[in-house]
Amino acid sequence: MGTDYLAHGLWDKYLAYEGEQGNKLHVASLYSRVLGLPVRDLDRYLAGLRAFVHSTPLLELMREEEAGSIRSQLEEEHRQAAEMAAAAAKEAAAKAAAEAAAAKAEGEGAEASAMAVDEAAKPAEAEQQAPAAEGEGGPAAVPAVSEEDIKAGWMRSREALHAAAAAELEGRRLYEEQVGFSIGVTTRWTTGLSSHVSTLA
Repeated sequence: MGTDYLAHGLWDKYLAYEGEQGNKLHVASLYSRVLGLPVRDLDRYLAGLRAFVHSTPLLELMREEEAGSIRSQLEEEHRQAAEMAAAAAKEAAAKAAAEAAAAKAEGEGAEASAMAVDEAAKPAEAEQQAPAAEGEGGPAAVPAVSEEDIKAGWMRSREALHAAAAAELEGRRLYEEQVGFSIGVTTRWTTGLSSHVSTLA
């Protein structure tokens, strides 16, 4: 029950009831469940969840344990991104320094050498600032994870559910619409036949 293509009416009533009860955790849970089902109004539920998440405080949206897990995951992603950026800057500095040394060795002229050395100094200066960041909590500056970041991380997992259900829905929609059309034709034919029989009687 609730998994049928036309089950949106049932889910609407369920969401409205939990909303009236004021239990936002239950509302969030219901949205998470329906987004994993190939129901007709799937996109509407995704839009509804986005609006709900935007207006709901973090710990009314999910339990503290789940928020902490998402925070830890995001912090690790940020740390890895910062390390990659620092490594790229270091590589660029080394490359620029090598090019400057080569230009100087080849005697391409004092002006060309000065320009190359100046370009090499820019990433090198950024690299020299790394020790200051290291004393503040790591080898590279890692952005803090905000409540909005955690909400966005939580929302991405629900969008993944929606994407999987939407893919299934594409194959199901045509079948459901054809079934609906056939039922409509059969109903109209039966109604017309009944009227014709009544007239003859």
